[in-house]
Amino acid sequence: MVKFVPVMSIADTAERVRQEMRRFEASLPRLMPLYADRWVVFRDGDVVSVHDDEEAAYRAGIAKFGRHGGHVVAQVAEQRVVPLSAAIAYQRG
Repeated sequence: MVKFVPVMSIADTAERVRQEMRRFEASLPRLMPLYADRWVVFRDGDVVSVHDDEEAAYRAGIAKFGRHGGHVVAQVAEQRVVPLSAAIAYQRG
C-alpha cells in the first residue's frame, strides 16, 4: 500500500519555518557549547543533523524532509542584526 504524504502549501511552509527559526534562536544558548560554528538541520525544536558547511546541511535537510519540510538550516553562531530596509541603510544624518 502506498502511503500518502500531504504536501504543505508555500504559506504553511513559510509559517512553519518562521516558528522553527524562533525555536532555533531560543535554543542558541544551549546549542553554542555543543555546535559552535557548525551548520545544523533543525526541526521540531531539535538538532536533526550537524555539518561542517552550509551546502552539506542544506542537502541533508532536503534529503530528510523535502523542499517544503519546514526545517531550518542555520549556523550555530551569535546572531547579527542586519538592516533589511534600504531606508535604514541609507538614512541621512
